[in-house]
Amino acid sequence: MRISNLVLASFITALAFGQEDSEERIASPFQPPAANTPVAPVTTPTANPLDNFEFNGLFKFGGVVQASVYDKENNKSYWLTLNKPGEDGVMVMEFNEEDNSIVASYGGFTKRLELPDPNIVTIKPAAPRPPQVQATRPATTATPVTRPTDNNIQDASDEDVRKRMQKVAEEIRRRRALRRSVIDEGSSGSSNR
Repeated sequence: MRISNLVLASFITALAFGQEDSEERIASPFQPPAANTPVAPVTTPTANPLDNFEFNGLFKFGGVVQASVYDKENNKSYWLTLNKPGEDGVMVMEFNEEDNSIVASYGGFTKRLELPDPNIVTIKPAAPRPPQVQATRPATTATPVTRPTDNNIQDASDEDVRKRMQKVAEEIRRRRALRRSVIDEGSSGSSNR
């Protein structure tokens, strides 16, 4: 019995190895049909670096078009002139006014970026504040305010203030004229040399 089990096990092993080596495969009823067909290798698409960019705005002045582009990955904004390479090689190749989109290129990749629709949010006015209640204090006797008695301090009338301002203005004019004459003498003296 032992020998028959050993022969049977070696026969089953030989059949199993024989099936893998043979070109003709027998479909196993225990595996899904996709497991019996050869699978093509999976290729991962190359990531487009422009996937992290967003189109924020447009500026047109005197026939020059500039677009604002934001790189979310590097947290950097660019103002790019149409058809001129910008900083880091980012370039706006075309602008479509009908759908507010641009075609940007970067590192050999191109992508159409659309201007997002504005999200207008109305802000509710704040609720009015309740009136503040002032705390009542116990009544105190008021002490009169006294002015210092300095002989140099006088109450000035409007006429006195005008006269003082006029004197200040005359002094400013005199100093400006003096400054101009010094500058003129200096420039004429240096040109005579």
